Amino acid sequence: MGCLAAIAAVFLGTTQWKLSPNVVGTVMAVYLLGTGIKGLQILGAQTWVSDFFNGVVLLLAVVLSVLRRRSLTASLPGWKDPDREKPLSASNRPADSGRAPNLRAGAPVTGGRRLTVADAAASDEAVLTIRGVEKRFGPTIALRGVDLEVRKGEVHALLGHNGSGKSTLIKILAGVFRADCGSASVASETLALGDARAAHAAGLRFVHQDRAIIGALNAVDNLALNGGFPKRNVGLIAWREARDRARRLFEELGYEIDIDVPAEEMTPAMQTSLAIARALQDGEQTPRVLILDEPTSAMTSADVARLLVVVERLRMRGLGVIFITHHLAEAKQIADRLTILRNGAVVADRPTAGMTEKEIVEIMLGREYVVDERASAARARSGRQSALLSQDSVASSLRPPMLKVSGLTTAVLRGIDMSAEQGEVVGVAGLAGSGAEELLQAIAGARPRGGVVMVDGRELEPSKPHCAVALGVGYVPSD
Repeated sequence: MGCLAAIAAVFLGTTQWKLSPNVVGTVMAVYLLGTGIKGLQILGAQTWVSDFFNGVVLLLAVVLSVLRRRSLTASLPGWKDPDREKPLSASNRPADSGRAPNLRAGAPVTGGRRLTVADAAASDEAVLTIRGVEKRFGPTIALRGVDLEVRKGEVHALLGHNGSGKSTLIKILAGVFRADCGSASVASETLALGDARAAHAAGLRFVHQDRAIIGALNAVDNLALNGGFPKRNVGLIAWREARDRARRLFEELGYEIDIDVPAEEMTPAMQTSLAIARALQDGEQTPRVLILDEPTSAMTSADVARLLVVVERLRMRGLGVIFITHHLAEAKQIADRLTILRNGAVVADRPTAGMTEKEIVEIMLGREYVVDERASAARARSGRQSALLSQDSVASSLRPPMLKVSGLTTAVLRGIDMSAEQGEVVGVAGLAGSGAEELLQAIAGARPRGGVVMVDGRELEPSKPHCAVALGVGYVPSD
């Protein structure tokens, strides 16, 4: 090879493999160039064609080296540089964070005691401030001068009955609606209410009740819906980096998830953690506030406990968290402060400590919440008497049970027998994985089964949901 070819080979080999002198890279470059030049000679190309080919290769090597250096020094969209701060990584994780915090009511969760707002760095700093926000829909007043303040490292519960204005306020922050009046700021910087891009740029992140997870895609692909895939020099997807990113995000949240499993096969808690990871993956803006809208609505108690551990980890990272829920026990367990809305107005904004669920309910309702034990006992006795009369009347009739299951078997279940009479409520209970959900799915035709299922005296064919619907069987899954 000529001098120009040698320069091109060395430059290509030392810049494209490891950005440092590399014998293997140089040998490979020499081989590729030699093969190209030999091919041109076989084709009878003139000398200037070979020189032109070497020049093009040298120019290509320079361009690729520049692109590679930029890709290694600049942050990719949706990609967190491993050399940046790693919250809760092995090097900076607290000594006791290797085990899941105990989140039972009143129990300590870190360092032998509950982590409070006072424990977080700069905890008095307000990361989100809302003042005088109002919104009308025609004659209906949805929000009436709402004030809200969320501090750094604080979990702030937003409570209120249906129609109190919680969803409207969150949609204004997310940029879905525009406020009629009012102002907001994030970390002392003014936030344009009703502007989705401004909210994202300010560091507001949302996990809505509809998690917007694509069930057919795995965790890696779902994460890329927001931040895109990391790319290689020539524009190809860097799959290894994408997978490493997904694993790291879930490790920071304390979850071990098979990133190759489709999202539709994940539990509701795992899907919520996926939505949280997708919302918090760093781009050009650092997340400051995470808004969780009814995240536990379709979860079992075990899944709720795991999610509250995730929220606790986010608190430890210094994020402000707005936690919207109808479950008062969860709010008391995880929240530092709470704001209660009623008819679009703030009626309470106070620390959670010391408040009872009865007090919270009374504030939400705007009246005293009285439980008349004698009336409750009378209603219970009346209900039992009605149930006994109903059972006697059904037993005396010749009508078959509304639902009768005999010898039902699946991959999980073995020989299940049960029945439900007209007007009767039958409870099915069991630990996670015991087969309670599989039983209902098999009855509804959503899962292969053996055995006999009779609906109002007519046999239901297995694995045919449309036949179940035709016979009047309705099924509402856990998610």
